[in-house]
Amino acid sequence: SKWQCQECDRITNSVMVKRFATKYQRTVGYVAINHDLQSVSLVFRGTLDIAQVLTDVKFKMKRWPKWVHKSRVHARFLESYWEVSDCLFKKIVELLLKYPEYHLTISGHSLGAALASIAAVDFIHRNQCLAEKVRVVTFGKPRVGNEAYIQHYNSLDLDSFSVVNKNDVVPHLPPRLLGYRHESGEVWIKPNCSDYETFFLPPGG
Repeated sequence: SKWQCQECDRITNSVMVKRFATKYQRTVGYVAINHDLQSVSLVFRGTLDIAQVLTDVKFKMKRWPKWVHKSRVHARFLESYWEVSDCLFKKIVELLLKYPEYHLTISGHSLGAALASIAAVDFIHRNQCLAEKVRVVTFGKPRVGNEAYIQHYNSLDLDSFSVVNKNDVVPHLPPRLLGYRHESGEVWIKPNCSDYETFFLPPGG
C-alpha cells in the first residue's frame, strides 16, 4: 500500500545513519535521523522465531536492572540487547550532542519491542539527561519483566505506548502466572474495527 498523508511524507525524510546486526541476525535494527521532525530514531527489528525466544529456558528471568530492588526481566531479551547496547548508546549520545534540541524515539516490533523497553531504561540510567528526550513506541510487545521492573519503568514517566493489534498472541506472553507484567500505556486496536479505534489500558496487564 502507498503512504499518502502529510505525516507519512515527513517520515520518509528520515536518513539511516547506522545499521546494526549481531551474529546470526538475532538482534537487528538501525539508527536514523529526521531533521524535519527533529528526531533521532532507534529501531529494533522483530524476529521470525519469536515463539522460540518466548519459550526459551521456560521464560527464565534475570536480575536486571540491578539498581532496582527485586527487578527481573526475560533473560533472552536482556542478552539480545546487551550484544548491541554499548555501540548504540555511543551513537545515540553522539547524535544528541550534535543536535541537542532533537528527541529520541525508541521503537520495535515483537522481540524488537521488548528490546526497546530495555533500551529506554538502560539509556536513562547511563545518562539521566535523556529522560526528557526519550519516547517509546512499540508494536506487538511481549511482557518484558516482573512487577518491580514495570514499576520502575512507569516511574520514569516516559512518553510511552505499546500498540497491540486485535488478537495478537505475542503481547499475552510470557504469561502473568510466571510473574510477567506489562508497562503502562498499552493501546489496543479492536478486532473488526475499520477506523482503528484504540483503547488505553491500565498498567500491569
